[in-house]
Amino acid sequence: MSDEDKSLFAEAMSDVIPLKELKQTLATEKPKKASNPSFGKIRRKYQQLEQQSQTHFRFNPAKVSKNVSAMQSMLYQQNNVRAKEMELLKQSQIRLADIIDLHGLTILEAEKKLVQFLNEAINHKFKYVRIIHGKGYNSSDEHPALKNLTNQMLRQCDYVIAFCSTPEKDGGVGAVNVMLRMID
Repeated sequence: MSDEDKSLFAEAMSDVIPLKELKQTLATEKPKKASNPSFGKIRRKYQQLEQQSQTHFRFNPAKVSKNVSAMQSMLYQQNNVRAKEMELLKQSQIRLADIIDLHGLTILEAEKKLVQFLNEAINHKFKYVRIIHGKGYNSSDEHPALKNLTNQMLRQCDYVIAFCSTPEKDGGVGAVNVMLRMID
């Protein structure tokens, strides 16, 4: 520090009064927990939430179905899906609970994010979600990587009862609306 800086500092501090020294001993013991009858309820609720946040889905890359091309629409539904529900899903006339965008992710990053997203959606009992995977214009071949990963993973998830490409206004073949089965 230069002499000029030292003198400026001394001048700025000239009217400062030092704090008085405390002669008290501060408590070092933790305060005792007050008995609260609602604490048991809170603990049970927390345990319930922990049980609900279990993993419901894991992706198995060994189980793959046919690849889809960049401009191909995706469609999947289990037998128990009503035609009216499927039509609403196709037209995006649903109330989406959550959306994930996988643009710019590597396959491994997208797989991890998608597993996490699906497990959270299932745990929160969401019925409809959207996955934006992109159209795959930057893929090295005619089979877009993220689109095919999404297709494979959704087909393997027992909680996915239907999915389809969105209307053009919502992303077209670059996104899917997903219908999930509610957990008990």
